[in-house]
Amino acid sequence: MKKKRFYNYILILLLSINFSCQKEFLEKKPDKALLVPETLTDFQQLLDNSSQVMNFTPLLNSVSCDDVYIPDHIQVSFSPFQQRAYRWEKDIYEFTNIYNGDWDRPYQQVFYCNIVLEGLQSLSDSEKSSQAYNDVKGQALFARALAFYNLSQEYCAPHGSGNEGQQLGIPLKLESDINAKTERSTIEQTYKQIISDLEEATELLPEKTQFLTRSSKPAAFGLLSRVYLAMRSYEKAGEFASKALEFNNKILDYNTITSTGTYKMPRALANLNPEIIFYSILASTPISYDNNVFIDTVLQKAYDNNDLRKNIWFRIGTNGMLSFRGSYSGNNSIFTGIATDELIITKAECLARGNKVAEAMKELNKLLVKRWKTSSEGNSLYVEQTAAGKADALKKILLERRKELLWRNLRWTDLRRLNQEPEFAVTLRRIIAGQTITLAPNDKRYVLPIPETVIVQTGMQQNPR
Repeated sequence: MKKKRFYNYILILLLSINFSCQKEFLEKKPDKALLVPETLTDFQQLLDNSSQVMNFTPLLNSVSCDDVYIPDHIQVSFSPFQQRAYRWEKDIYEFTNIYNGDWDRPYQQVFYCNIVLEGLQSLSDSEKSSQAYNDVKGQALFARALAFYNLSQEYCAPHGSGNEGQQLGIPLKLESDINAKTERSTIEQTYKQIISDLEEATELLPEKTQFLTRSSKPAAFGLLSRVYLAMRSYEKAGEFASKALEFNNKILDYNTITSTGTYKMPRALANLNPEIIFYSILASTPISYDNNVFIDTVLQKAYDNNDLRKNIWFRIGTNGMLSFRGSYSGNNSIFTGIATDELIITKAECLARGNKVAEAMKELNKLLVKRWKTSSEGNSLYVEQTAAGKADALKKILLERRKELLWRNLRWTDLRRLNQEPEFAVTLRRIIAGQTITLAPNDKRYVLPIPETVIVQTGMQQNPR
């Protein structure tokens, strides 16, 4: 057992070198003993590898959703698998079965987490009773849950069919043994594991963290809210959004943003945006920062002229089209973490679904007033929205969710869950080379294929497309 464990640690070292991890204990290699992470500091450093392994989310669902419009002559400059994902092709890996990043990186994150969780068990009783121990364990559980959640949004059918106990989920790797057989769980088991990890994490994590790349108690509550929303368990989603907001309910007033640079949002990692609770970014893709990649043409028209997001978030091209520059990272990386604006909108939606219309609209207006211009006298030009009833409130809240959470890696999940409700289901359309292609609600292509190399290596069942 010790030998197998040692080789697992050797593998993690090689992975870390491959991803250029600069952590101190990985740099010191005078003898074999130092290859094995053994202390709380070692484990924390593994989890802090946010420059290459941790704190990244998959990219193909963002390419596939309706946040973006890519002109034909620009599409050809992107990788074939990204072009195919944008076009909702049945086989997005055909002729280019070399991209496994959306699958591999989350499982690398899971591997790191399992190394930490197993290593923590060997510490002394005094170390196990420390807050530092609880913090590191909570971070590992949170990061594993986040990786499983991200995988489930691409490689599992949407939750809500009622058949989750039979439908295929993802492999739930709960140990670092690389020789353990890889088998797919069910969707029910997948979500149960995600929730279990997060519930334990909420008991261990601190209320505040020194670095936004590390998780905290409100981050775990926020991720639970996101998970339950994907499950269409709206009461639970609203409950955990509220719990997260008890720790941080700050809203950035866009009238205070004065930057004239390309990226006008405050830098996240400099702690300049009070809304950010947990920091993660989209895996790098030129689609996220190319000047010739635009936001959906219909969505462009939804922003009012007095809406500050229109000026702060977008670059206007010579053709009048808008390209996105409003990431909460404050640079060209696409922020996919947890922030108070997401939680407020989730809370509003869940209140509306519970027929608490007045409370729902109050939450929505509380956010939007901070996005609207003020007059020269300092008075807001925002006119508070009202709703005639539940249906009207949901319609307005979901539109604002669409506008506020643009490019947050949330739209694909929203499409998957809302397509199960006929009044909110949409058919996506793209016109490419003069031909219209569509993605109908609940189409099998809302579940991405697992990379064929993984299927060959493991013998797992492929997702039908």
